[in-house]
Amino acid sequence: MTFVQIKVENIDENASSIFYRSRTTTFKIGSQNLKTPLRPITRGEFNAKKNLPISIPMFDKDNILFLYYKLSFNDMQSFLFDNKKYQNIYNDARGILKRGKYALLPVLLVQPSSEGLNALSNEGLCNKFLRMSIQMQIDLGMPLLTIPHLGKFERCEFLQKILKQTQENNQEVIFFIDLNHEPKHLTKIVDLIGEENTAGAMNLVGFKYHPYKSVSANFDYVWEKLNHKNIGIILADVKRYDENDYLSLIHYSEFRLGDLYCVENPKGYGTPTKLSLKLFDREELTVKSLVKFLPPKDRLIEELELNPDTKDYNYIDFLFDGLDKASNQEQLMRLSYFSKVHELTASTKEIEVSKKFIDQHDSKTYIEEKKPLSSRLSSESFKRASHLNSFIKNEN
Repeated sequence: MTFVQIKVENIDENASSIFYRSRTTTFKIGSQNLKTPLRPITRGEFNAKKNLPISIPMFDKDNILFLYYKLSFNDMQSFLFDNKKYQNIYNDARGILKRGKYALLPVLLVQPSSEGLNALSNEGLCNKFLRMSIQMQIDLGMPLLTIPHLGKFERCEFLQKILKQTQENNQEVIFFIDLNHEPKHLTKIVDLIGEENTAGAMNLVGFKYHPYKSVSANFDYVWEKLNHKNIGIILADVKRYDENDYLSLIHYSEFRLGDLYCVENPKGYGTPTKLSLKLFDREELTVKSLVKFLPPKDRLIEELELNPDTKDYNYIDFLFDGLDKASNQEQLMRLSYFSKVHELTASTKEIEVSKKFIDQHDSKTYIEEKKPLSSRLSSESFKRASHLNSFIKNEN
């Protein structure tokens, strides 16, 4: 019996074969059903909430928790040869899992960065890293084991060996694949995942996010092979927004590929400034400078589901009091934490709206109402149509 059972509910079939089609799925976890698309709570968002003295209802509801640790080259050296890094990650994850008691599905991913992958100079070190990261997940009681993307070791044969060994130990795995992987290897891996899903052996797969324009062929292959299957697709490390048009890439991805969308963790909160602070605009699906965009108080309260009979209700006034003159670093840090928590809650509410349109096979109407999203998707759909028309001509 698998821990998570996935069923495709609806694919918006009003679009033709030359357009990407959105879908909704049901994640059955125990006796609970969660309908996707969904935005899991990430480690960065969970830690931001910890620094705000207010109650946010969505943190106390059934949810999915995604703990993502990206390791640099030095981090990897420490993880492999020094006890400290392993212990730090273990303790941090254990603390979050203890506080995140409402998580129906916690997922822990220890992922070497592109630089960090250089620390895995041979297969022996790769196996060492996998042993250690898998043991950490087992010790933390994770229901599913994640296998990060492994750079030059990410080959179909290597993943088959991992799959065989974990199945022999009655462990379910989630492979995380880099969408920017070499096409000749990615296609074989995706075919393997599709076959394992058909055989009932794999219900979830993850992909590291990359902009569509840089991985269009890989993206299209994944979409064509997996979008109709009963397999949950996680997009990890999704950038918060596009720096050209400030479109939220979580909401953009919802109409491209995937079921669970996990925003990237900040490298470090650092010291924010008034100009660096940004807030999610639910109406446009963009992330805007807080100096130029401050929604009405009532809208913020509704998006956060704050109780008007508690001190939480008045916290919004305190938080934004004197924003134009704000220079106090403590106040700016609170605003930074607030922007992340607000985006999580407001974005989650908006996904509930878009989900209804997908179920009604009417994504087009929803997209047309969101101009930045409509503009982006229209241009990329034209590219897909051009690619397919060229392919058809070559075949003839």
